[in-house]
Amino acid sequence: MVSKTFIAIVIGLVALGVGLWAIVASQTPPAPIAVPGVAVGNVFTYSIKGFAVLTVENASIPQSFSELNMTEWYRVTITNVTGPEVQFNTTWRFINGTEIENMGNVNVLTGADNKIFWAIYPANLTLNDHVSPGGSDEAIVNETETRTYASVTRETNVMTLQNQFVDTSDPQRTVNDYLYVHFDKTTGMLVELRDMRLYSDPEVILTTEQLLISSNVWVVS
Repeated sequence: MVSKTFIAIVIGLVALGVGLWAIVASQTPPAPIAVPGVAVGNVFTYSIKGFAVLTVENASIPQSFSELNMTEWYRVTITNVTGPEVQFNTTWRFINGTEIENMGNVNVLTGADNKIFWAIYPANLTLNDHVSPGGSDEAIVNETETRTYASVTRETNVMTLQNQFVDTSDPQRTVNDYLYVHFDKTTGMLVELRDMRLYSDPEVILTTEQLLISSNVWVVS
């Protein structure tokens, strides 16, 4: 016959196990970590070019897109880094000497930004890591490779995205967007971007290319 003491011990152990499980199950999972790889004073300068392919005679190119090829350079200067938040100034200089100044910010944890310059990511991401670990964006690092820009070789992460949306200037027109982003693994900073947009009816292909041409973080000629 099983003693009452033994039964009491078993019941106590079961209750303890249930209690421990409840504690573990109720704990909030640890928040993802995203550390910026840039620092105050870092400067990154890019070239910007636009390429258009018109498949029919009545197609046109937006004025804003045509102005891309009037760019002399586009510069991003990091002004503040607090936790995952990165703040910066941008200068868009045109061939005629005019400049457009802006202040921007990106949260490398959530991917949130103020639409000035968004291509800054956490440092040291690896293959299949989410590029915005704390955001709703499911984009990941699709590839990690060594790439050479001029005479400088850097470890580079690659993110590719495909999306379809409606042209805001013409709701009857759809756009297929193919985005290829290369960013430096150590700093998380953009080094190369190719954004190809295929517009329907009339068919137009607009491709924007942005390439790092100089930085005070490493030598890129």
